[in-house]
Amino acid sequence: MLVAGGVGINPLCSILLALSPWYAGDAAVPAPPAISLLYAARSVDSAALLSPLRALASSGAYASSLSLQLFLSRQAAPGSVDAGG
Repeated sequence: MLVAGGVGINPLCSILLALSPWYAGDAAVPAPPAISLLYAARSVDSAALLSPLRALASSGAYASSLSLQLFLSRQAAPGSVDAGG
């Protein structure tokens, strides 16, 4: 599980990009674990790197391994929203 808030997502995004070849499915490498990323931001508009993270979670190496949840602190009904497309 990875947890980030605000611009703290930057190093976690770098980690995910560095691990992506492992998640691409090399048969000689054991299957990688699933990743849950919990990301808190004030609003969708202020969530740094949200579009690239959504793209990473929905396609390519992480399509079935990365769960992305976005938590917003400045919305009408506080709580979790679906971070998918």
